Amino acid sequence: MQGTKFSNLNSVEEANELSSTLNIQKFHPLQDFLIESELKNANLSKDDAIKYATILISSSLSSQQLAGALILRRLMYKAEIPYQKVIQSNVLPSLIQLISYSDEQFIYEVSYIILNIAGGDKSCNDYLLSQNSLDLLNYLLEKYNSIPIFEHIMWTIGNIAITGSFYQNLLLQKLNLTAISNFLNIHENEFLSENFRTIAWSLAL
Repeated sequence: MQGTKFSNLNSVEEANELSSTLNIQKFHPLQDFLIESELKNANLSKDDAIKYATILISSSLSSQQLAGALILRRLMYKAEIPYQKVIQSNVLPSLIQLISYSDEQFIYEVSYIILNIAGGDKSCNDYLLSQNSLDLLNYLLEKYNSIPIFEHIMWTIGNIAITGSFYQNLLLQKLNLTAISNFLNIHENEFLSENFRTIAWSLAL
């Protein structure tokens, strides 16, 4: 797919111009299916879409930061997930830094992005570890009483664990297993059977 006049986006100003073209106000979680059609209508290449999301995340506006995270998450729904392109964009440190100042919806999106990266190959999980992602998972476990975010964490743990014994041992050493146990005890009557299968698979280290 060919890019548009917005190819090679290099500034927040250019991203803002594109945002007005795409009607970015529609980019919110309840209508996130609109994101793909809007990006398709703009004829953005995958590289430009990732760059656009990265610029939005660097904005000082929480609405643009959320829109950027939504775009990345939708891009990572694809069968051919652009793991390396997302990693090379170096957007993850910015996403992690923003978590302390963001609402639960943004954290939901970021935890979903991390889950998708963890579904890649060994290099993807090495990258996550280099970004202190296990510390982030512990922070989320201890701070957020959210079943959807907890499920993302469990899937991430499982994806990292299947990479090999080194990763399994690291998870056992670094994860706050007490926080996981406490969460399960508090919410034991709220999980569906498929949720329990996810958790059991993730913890079968």
